[in-house]
Amino acid sequence: MGLGSEMKNFSISWNNYTEEEIHLIICSLFNSLDYHIKNHHKSDRANEDGADIIVNKDKEDIAIAVKIKPKEKDRAQLIELSERKEKRKIYVYVETPTDKFAKFTKSATMKNVEFWDTKKLNDFFRETNPYLMANIIFESSELHKILETLKIYLMDIWRKNNENKKKKRKTPPLNKESFKKLWRLKDVAVTLNKSTSTIEPLLNQPLKFKDKNLDIHFVNVFENYLELLARDTGLFLKHFIAFEKDNPILVRNGILTGLTTSHWFWIFGFKTYGTTWGMGEILEKSIENKELMDKLKKEYIDKNREKELEKLLEKTSKGNSIWEAMAYQVGKINLFGRALEIIIDDIVSEYIGEDTHLFRLD
Repeated sequence: MGLGSEMKNFSISWNNYTEEEIHLIICSLFNSLDYHIKNHHKSDRANEDGADIIVNKDKEDIAIAVKIKPKEKDRAQLIELSERKEKRKIYVYVETPTDKFAKFTKSATMKNVEFWDTKKLNDFFRETNPYLMANIIFESSELHKILETLKIYLMDIWRKNNENKKKKRKTPPLNKESFKKLWRLKDVAVTLNKSTSTIEPLLNQPLKFKDKNLDIHFVNVFENYLELLARDTGLFLKHFIAFEKDNPILVRNGILTGLTTSHWFWIFGFKTYGTTWGMGEILEKSIENKELMDKLKKEYIDKNREKELEKLLEKTSKGNSIWEAMAYQVGKINLFGRALEIIIDDIVSEYIGEDTHLFRLD
């Protein structure tokens, strides 16, 4: 199998995203490349003038329009884009345009517009920020969808108990089926925690060489690993919902035990690029940090310090981006798994009247 066909495995599945989500992902990429970002589609739709996004750095200005499947009626936006003052104009599309639109793109007036399909878009991501690209691919996994669902479910339970901090009630006895579910929940939480904690130290060791074939191999191996975790985590979600429905008092008492402890912050802090709000929040924070750094750099950083910073960035960039993305993902998943194990420990402690955290063999 040639490299070209293998490269398809290291690609973002753009069909899974809405236009607004694609805007956020593209903005995230250009922001990571030190461009200033204006997401007109989000903040100033009335004055888009053919461009959803404007990015600029130094003397380079780029106007970008995004459409899932361009049709004849979308020619007006394309004309507006072609007439903009920016030197570069990029029109991104995900699905094959209709015949009439495709014919219009080949007219002489459209020669100043670059047309990017998903292959061109993926190539650009790979070349400029494979770390971000890998994280987007990993976080579109079934595991991350399950963890997001589980996070929302747990947050809802936590919020209800936080708003209604009544004293604990006496826990009714567990039936045999609920007891089996509880220990199955403990088993899955341990799996999610221990499997990630085992490989995390390995991934945190820097890998100082890069190879496209190695990148593809890493992505495929890690996606398979995420699929295995998704199977067990999906079972956790299913059984926890059933257990909580049958044993609401026990679950409530267990959550009240650790209502303000740090493992709930680990749950609440879990964010992915698989949700619009997650992408938007991360991008917004990143842009704020960039504006602050630009200000500090302009006012306080001298030339010698700037050279040191450039050397540091150059040294950091020599590492393998896919390896680093896997390390980042494992760290996030490990925290979530540890939090789930503590939540189950608190519930078990409430039932048997002992600190089940001592079950760890210290």
